[in-house]
Amino acid sequence: MVANSTVVWCEDDRVGSEDETNDGQGTGWFGLSYWGDPSARFEVIPAQPPSVVRLAPEYGVEVPLWPNGDATDSLVPADLLAKLIAWQAFFDSNFEWDTGWCSDDAKSRWAEEAVGLEAEPREALAGKVEVVVDLWPLKSGETTDDSST
Repeated sequence: MVANSTVVWCEDDRVGSEDETNDGQGTGWFGLSYWGDPSARFEVIPAQPPSVVRLAPEYGVEVPLWPNGDATDSLVPADLLAKLIAWQAFFDSNFEWDTGWCSDDAKSRWAEEAVGLEAEPREALAGKVEVVVDLWPLKSGETTDDSST
């Protein structure tokens, strides 16, 4: 007899427990079944392509597309994916969470690249998914080290 059963669905790339390795199948949805046993296990659910993709930079990620993972990345042509990875790396190197952009030049360069990159995913993914763009580091209130005192 099974009592107190709970199933939790999450999207994450950290699948498995400490004594269990990820089999390299990438990210996706997983379910955690908990039956009152502290050694509950994760079950990988095959990743389904999203219906909406958000282009937005974020700290510490390789690809600035959300949901972040193989199901999203596989929708994007390889050359565009490489551009997005480089754009994200520039963000990581030039934007600090507490002070904003390291310089006005860095902010301007990233913004100029964003103009082209904003259109490319929309074109590449047209008819497959809706693309939403969130360029939050360019919104007012973000400062650079040069202007904050």
